[in-house]
Amino acid sequence: MSVQENERRNDESEDDQPDAKAWINRLGECTGNHHESMVAVAEGLVIEIPDVAGRLRQAISDGNAPEVQRRAHTLKSCLKYVSDGPEVTLAQRIEQYGQNQEIEAAQSVFSELEPELHTWVKRVQAWIDQQ
Repeated sequence: MSVQENERRNDESEDDQPDAKAWINRLGECTGNHHESMVAVAEGLVIEIPDVAGRLRQAISDGNAPEVQRRAHTLKSCLKYVSDGPEVTLAQRIEQYGQNQEIEAAQSVFSELEPELHTWVKRVQAWIDQQ
């Protein structure tokens, strides 16, 4: 698919979020605007984000600071495919709290981040469903 066709498809798949085109463009930039790669990465994200979030939740529950740091870093990396917004900053803060062994702070920020993760998974899945 050409870049123009991909952009047209992205325009057609925009939902009611004002940032819809921005995140799709960001995903495109991360994949060289290759449509099949965009879809493959998006499919990976809808699997990986909930999995990593669940493992992060468990690491926080276990008080395992190195695992909190590692899982938050992975989550931050996943989010960077589609965002450079506040959810990336939240994941980065959790990563830092894990490094500093501040589990309660990590829990507090994770509680703030978790609804955003659900929103991103739904948003990306909706885009995949339109492809």
